[in-house]
Amino acid sequence: MDKEIEEIKREKFANIKNSECIVIERTGPDWVIHRWNDESVDPISVYSSARLAAGRILQLLHIGPVGPQDHPETIEIELPQ
Repeated sequence: MDKEIEEIKREKFANIKNSECIVIERTGPDWVIHRWNDESVDPISVYSSARLAAGRILQLLHIGPVGPQDHPETIEIELPQ
């Protein structure tokens, strides 16, 4: 079963790698939002709740209105080694 799941993931990734993609990642208590497109990868945004992460996703999708942001934004930038 694990091999089938890995193959499905590889196929899906191959299909989206040249598209704009918004990724929602759950890492313990945090929600991490990634946005990729064929030209770049945005810095990731980390949120402490699903509600805050959903607000960011709505902004990325240009769906509104989204309420005013009343919390600081946290992003992470990885520099090449």
